[in-house]
Amino acid sequence: MKKAIAFLIGLTAVFSATAAADVSSFVVQVSPTTVNVNEALDLTVRAIDANGNVVKDYAWDIFIDLVATNSPIDSQDYTLPSDGIYTFVASDQWVKTFSKGLVVKKSGTFTIKVSEIINDTIRGETTLVVNGAGQSSALGTVTVSSPSQGSTETNQTINVVGNSSLRNSPLEIYINGIRAKQDITSSNGDFNVYVTNLEAGENTLQVKIVDIDGNEVAISSQVTFTYQPSAEAGMQDFEVLPGTTVKQWQKVTFAFTANGANAVELTVVPEDGSASRKVPLDNVDGAIWKKEYLMDKAGTFVVNASMVSEGTTKTYNNIATLNVVDTKSVQQIKYFVDSVDKSKLQLSWTYLGSYAQGEVPYFLVKYGETKESLSLMTGDVVSGAVYTGVGMDLTKSYYVQVSPVDQNGSLIGEPSDVILIEPGKWSAPVCKVEGLVVITRKIADKYYLTWDKIEGADRYIVYRSDVPVPEGNGIIGMQKVGETSETRFEYPFDPMAEQDTYAYYAVVAMCSDGNALQIGDTNKVKVWPMQNLFFMLLISGLFFGLYKLNVLGRKN
Repeated sequence: MKKAIAFLIGLTAVFSATAAADVSSFVVQVSPTTVNVNEALDLTVRAIDANGNVVKDYAWDIFIDLVATNSPIDSQDYTLPSDGIYTFVASDQWVKTFSKGLVVKKSGTFTIKVSEIINDTIRGETTLVVNGAGQSSALGTVTVSSPSQGSTETNQTINVVGNSSLRNSPLEIYINGIRAKQDITSSNGDFNVYVTNLEAGENTLQVKIVDIDGNEVAISSQVTFTYQPSAEAGMQDFEVLPGTTVKQWQKVTFAFTANGANAVELTVVPEDGSASRKVPLDNVDGAIWKKEYLMDKAGTFVVNASMVSEGTTKTYNNIATLNVVDTKSVQQIKYFVDSVDKSKLQLSWTYLGSYAQGEVPYFLVKYGETKESLSLMTGDVVSGAVYTGVGMDLTKSYYVQVSPVDQNGSLIGEPSDVILIEPGKWSAPVCKVEGLVVITRKIADKYYLTWDKIEGADRYIVYRSDVPVPEGNGIIGMQKVGETSETRFEYPFDPMAEQDTYAYYAVVAMCSDGNALQIGDTNKVKVWPMQNLFFMLLISGLFFGLYKLNVLGRKN
């Protein structure tokens, strides 16, 4: 272990402190979870984002360690896979299993910890029980504290609460013998999961902990309870999925459960005093009303509800508080090599994030001949999303990274991917866009931006700003709000709004040869409310001309 720690210190001095942008934690699993001393077992590590999804571009270094729960343990008492340090590679498919790579030579209860070397706040762990010779391999434990045995529930959505001795482990919740929900235990072994669509009458509930292969390693006692719908009309439950803290431009789903409701409408109230928005919900399953909603503005929001039942309106205030985080990041780095002076490189990029009107965005630009050398460079701070490098030898490859910073060069958001500029790649052909028009259309009860299909384009990216974009700025300072392979994009529209509100949209065609061209100029769209649903937006010609702007959005 001392050898591994010394190696770790050497690595942290070389690599950047910036980790993969979307990784939140690791899921660590061992199979089996209970073994005998000197028995080899499998260890699997997954990098996941805040929503529990596997991050499919993870390629960083991790540190693996084993800690005894009740007594000290020496490094000679166990063998770690890859000597405790491993670098994810593409062939792992972002899920690494060390087959028979972990051996513990001492009995006891242990915690296996995995952390990212360059950012140890990104971590995960699981529990392993090692029995001495002759001991039985007992399973872990899992208990359910809510609902309680013999209880009566009046809500169709119940909150299943409990604890397991197996931490960071997959769990399955069964209602009447049918799997109703999957989740994962916390780092303390706790779980707190909502299960909906109960059937009236007596129900049984059981929670199981499973290993990586789906085998049961712990099972709770069976809990019997009764679901008896409340006879009184009113709200029973409200839930925001995936949670009440989300990033700007992320969609959430509002789920309102009620008895006897004929109509349900939410009001999303910004705490900054700006205009509220009405969100009518759709009835999807008897007592359940839902609506997917785009959180297109950063800030804190209070959710109120009104419910109509047999002509009577009931109001419910402060049923949830949403925290929408402003995400600042650099995307879509493009470069252009001067056709005469091959030592000059011009970079441009897209900044996703908001800043005060009149504020100048700053960026830190680093480039070098090796990926590792970027962390050792101070780089250049520039204002605006354009940079020109001179005196370069573009017969060689260069690695480039751009980060949003303040005027002192301190990081204030997520940096771009490290992209590779290879000799000659800038000479690829471009797809051409001329005389295009973006218009709005109403289709059924939804509102869309629409445009003509671009030959050679395989997808389109839509950007939005709540304030006018200065002429010539393109999409600098605009927020990315969607990506589609179709030639239309649904945008939020509130026909019940009390005042006219506008937003500014731009559409960029991403060509199959790797180039990006903006369709028209930035377009002003009335979004709350619109009197004329079919109107022409501002039209302009080619935004980037026929410059060879090679988009380096791909990972290396």
